[in-house]
Amino acid sequence: MTLDRLRQVVRLRLRSLFSGAAVDHELDEELRDHVERQTEANLLSGMTPVEARRAALVAIGGVRQTAEQCRDQRGVRAYESLAADTRYAFRVLRRSPAFALVAISSLALGIGAFLAIFQLVDAIRLRTLPVEAPHELVDVRINGGRGGWGLSDTAAEITQPLWQQIRAQQTVFHHVFAWGRTGMLMGTGVDAVPVRGLYFSGESFATLRLSPAHGRLFSSADDRPGCEGAVVLSHAFWQSRFGGDRAVLGTSITLLQQRFPIVGVAPPDFTGLEVGRAFDVALPICASSLFGKSYERRDFWWLNVIGRLPTGVSIANPACSVQA
Repeated sequence: MTLDRLRQVVRLRLRSLFSGAAVDHELDEELRDHVERQTEANLLSGMTPVEARRAALVAIGGVRQTAEQCRDQRGVRAYESLAADTRYAFRVLRRSPAFALVAISSLALGIGAFLAIFQLVDAIRLRTLPVEAPHELVDVRINGGRGGWGLSDTAAEITQPLWQQIRAQQTVFHHVFAWGRTGMLMGTGVDAVPVRGLYFSGESFATLRLSPAHGRLFSSADDRPGCEGAVVLSHAFWQSRFGGDRAVLGTSITLLQQRFPIVGVAPPDFTGLEVGRAFDVALPICASSLFGKSYERRDFWWLNVIGRLPTGVSIANPACSVQA
């Protein structure tokens, strides 16, 4: 589009927006003139007056239809509709003060409720985890993210091979651990029920400085290649599913057709690492190999990594670098 043409279009649209009635009148006059001239031409060709008029209207495609098409081409129909709706709304509010009061009150209540909900969500989602010195915990993430590359059904950014490199090479954190969430079926056959599962590396509970409610929690000895796996129950699941029976320790449960011994119960306040998303059972990361090799792939992003900074070290200090 040339500059002159652009100026002409802008001028026409501004005139249509602010002087719409005059522009519509000019358009109607132009269309009527076109129909009259076409009718005269049809009369000269031998048509009757009725046929000449009908043929002229057919040729132009109908006066009203053509006028609407021309108005649409101006590109201001949306603004005209908005202005018309606004004027109509003000007329309704002026004629019905009671309705206006109800509408304004509803908007005020809606905005107030939204702010209240936001404050509630902010209080729930952003509160610190119930662990010792939570300000020392930081997420370990890939600079720039994984860019959508690979396979994942979560926002996790770490693969198991990458986690192994981080654990072996990092020099910044006092302790570091990995975790991932998963869904599982507990039991067999028609009696199987879905449970919310978490995978933890062996250092997880020690890094979080958590103590078991009963039994023990995972240690590095539980998370080694070729492990047989073990289960730590959440306190709420232990209460609801097993009635808080201490004798459950040492027994086994079936998860995804694999048997695992129950070694401990997590403390009551610890429900997981995501506020609002509790877990039922926890397994060591090494147990994932019992369910297939997908978890070990270099393009399967399913782990999150958290480190605990040494006392006196802030996140502003240079971070470690691991070659993938």
